[in-house]
Amino acid sequence: MTAKNLEISVAFAPQLETPAHIELAEQLGFARAWCYDGPAVWADIWMTLARAADRTKRIGLGTAVIVPNYRHVSATASAVATLVGQAPGRVAVGIGVGHGNKMIGGKAITWKETERFASTLRALLKGEVVECDGAMATLMQGEGFVAPRPMEVPILLAAQGPKGLEIASRIADGVITAVVPNKDFAWSSVLIMGTVLPDDGRIDDAILMERAGAGAAVAYHTSYDLNWKSGPAFSQIPNADRWTEELERTTPPDRRHLEAWSKHLVGLIDADRKALSPELVKAMTFTGTSAELNARLGGLKAGGATEVIYQPMGSDIPGELKRFAKMAGL
Repeated sequence: MTAKNLEISVAFAPQLETPAHIELAEQLGFARAWCYDGPAVWADIWMTLARAADRTKRIGLGTAVIVPNYRHVSATASAVATLVGQAPGRVAVGIGVGHGNKMIGGKAITWKETERFASTLRALLKGEVVECDGAMATLMQGEGFVAPRPMEVPILLAAQGPKGLEIASRIADGVITAVVPNKDFAWSSVLIMGTVLPDDGRIDDAILMERAGAGAAVAYHTSYDLNWKSGPAFSQIPNADRWTEELERTTPPDRRHLEAWSKHLVGLIDADRKALSPELVKAMTFTGTSAELNARLGGLKAGGATEVIYQPMGSDIPGELKRFAKMAGL
């Protein structure tokens, strides 16, 4: 590996071919395959992971991250228990407050709700009886239906602010962050997006935008909500004004969240193309030559990362996986 004790994993915005991509990731030596949860934009996370479990033997399988209010906690516990039955010892669960709610015009849930969900999920997986929505609940499946209880499934929180990190320190096994690791956790996963450039650093602009553009555009989407104009974080993103102008010009107000999220992490909408340039994409993503990215992996390890989660993008996911695996020394 590039940095000693640094796990190199991969993330996917699930599509029909993702189970085959996870199978390839296992062959290439990636530690885990994490899938995103966004029913309005991507394929179903649990069906994808279950299909991947049947095609693999070693690679870890995780959620990065599930959104609590998409499903009842008992339904999520049953899905986890089913996956553990298929892939014992390989499952981890990442939970977040949910930018994905914005995909359907909603808002992220509170940390209090997220903490309650995570704690209840862990208790259900252990076979405990807990109060849920005013009634007592437990997993009642008999032998052969799901994995036997108790299940010790690692739970990570997608947390970067003080409230989320405080909760994670009390109830979680680790954290998932974007770009910058957190050295205060024994399990510190950091999510990155970008592409490996040829050794001379040269790449056609159109190819670069396809492979890494969506990784830069995520900044616009995740900072956007129905009251985005009042948010200082959005205005600090390069060319946010251009992105805004294009979205407002082309999309009615009640459908702007649909347009903004329609190609999240998988492509570029017109507003993204208006705002982004190849130079910006390189600056805003984990993009560079093998030597440059290898050094950046070492920097993430020095900053406290125990796991790097790389998301490949574009029309050639297998090629991106192979290039990144070679760069990382898998």
